[in-house]
Amino acid sequence: MATATRGCVWAEHPPVDEGHRRMVQQVNAAVAEADAGPAAGVLPPARVPRVDISCFVHPERASSADRDAVVDQVLAASQHAGFVNIVGHGVPQSVVDGVLAASAAFFQSPMEEKQRCIAKSGPGVLRGYVPYRNESINAVLGRVGPADLRESYSFGPPDHMGGSAYGTNTYPDFIADFSHHVDYYYAEMRRVEIVMLESGDDNGYQWQSVPVVPGAFTVNIGDMLARWSNDCFASSLHRVNANVNCDAPRHSILYFSTSVLPLYPNSDPKVECICRHGEQPKYEPLSVGEYLHHILSRLQAPACRVDS
Repeated sequence: MATATRGCVWAEHPPVDEGHRRMVQQVNAAVAEADAGPAAGVLPPARVPRVDISCFVHPERASSADRDAVVDQVLAASQHAGFVNIVGHGVPQSVVDGVLAASAAFFQSPMEEKQRCIAKSGPGVLRGYVPYRNESINAVLGRVGPADLRESYSFGPPDHMGGSAYGTNTYPDFIADFSHHVDYYYAEMRRVEIVMLESGDDNGYQWQSVPVVPGAFTVNIGDMLARWSNDCFASSLHRVNANVNCDAPRHSILYFSTSVLPLYPNSDPKVECICRHGEQPKYEPLSVGEYLHHILSRLQAPACRVDS
C-alpha cells in the first residue's frame, strides 16, 4: 500500500478517563478480530449511503428543502454507518487522475531518490517521504505487532493557503509537475471539505466491504468528531486488507479535515463534548494539536504493548 498524504489516524495516548479506556479496549478487540478475519475479497458489502451534495456545490440550482434532505442523509450516515460515498462534488476527474499519476511515479522511483524526500516532522506535523515499515499503527494502538506494510508521502496545504504554519511541504524535483498536481488536489479537497461542513447504529465489529462508487469520494467520521459528539457520531474502525490473489500495489490518496485545527500554536483550545439533553460527557476536553502530537509521535515508534 502506498499513501500519498498523512493526517490523523485513529489512535489514543494512555487513557486519561474511563471513556478513553473503554475506547482503547474496544479498538484492540476489533483489531484482534480483524487480524484473524477474511480477506477483503470475501467480505460482505457494507450499507454505505451514496449522497449527492451538488445542491451545496451549486446552491443556486437547488431549494432549501433539497439541502435539508442532504443534511438529513449525511447526519443519518454519521450516526450509523460512519461512512458515506459522496457524489456531485464537482472535482474534475483530471485532478484525481493527475495526483494518482504523480503518486505512482514517485513510489516507482528508485529508493535513493525517494530518500532525498525523507519526512521532516515537528509537533503535530509530518511532511515528506516515510519509507516502508517505518510507521506502526500497532504502536499507536498500544499493541504488539509488526510495522505497517506501506510507504507513504505526506503533504499539507501549500504556502499560499497558509500551509507554512503547519510545516513546509517537500516536493520531489525528479517528478515533473508533482507540486502542481498535489497542490491542485489539496485545493479541491479543501473546497469539498467546506461544502461537507455545511451539510454536515454501529452494529458491533462485523467487517464489511465498502463499495467502490465510480467518481465518488468515500468519507468516514473520525475519532475527534465521535468524541466531540459524545459518541452520537460513529467513528467506525476501518482497515485496508489485501484482495484475494491480487499482487498489484494499492494507492490511497487521503485528505484529513483541518478546518478545526488552528493555524497557530497559541490558539489550540481544548474541545469539550457536545452532549444531548440529559447526557454526561464521556471524555475529557482535548485539543486537536495535542491529539495530533500524540498520534504522530507514536506512529513512528516501535511496536510495543501499552497497558490500557
